[in-house]
Amino acid sequence: AIDLKIFETAMKDKGRPKTNDDLAAVTGASPTLVNRVARTCVSVNMLDEQGPGVYVPNEMTELLSRPEYQDAIIHWQVICLSFSL
Repeated sequence: AIDLKIFETAMKDKGRPKTNDDLAAVTGASPTLVNRVARTCVSVNMLDEQGPGVYVPNEMTELLSRPEYQDAIIHWQVICLSFSL
């Protein structure tokens, strides 16, 4: 979601609802991929789904759109993945 800029894009335009196509356009990713990632984010309360394929930010989205939070998540993943090898 960070690489796809889902959180940052969701926060643009004062948090107006975004479709899969809106979220995908920023990086040129497949809307199908963005949909799968966005729905996973919804399942763990990182994003809200307003309707089928339409997403709006929540308080967690706002935090995750900040670079310092994104850096911490990336750092955590690198640490965890290096121990699992």
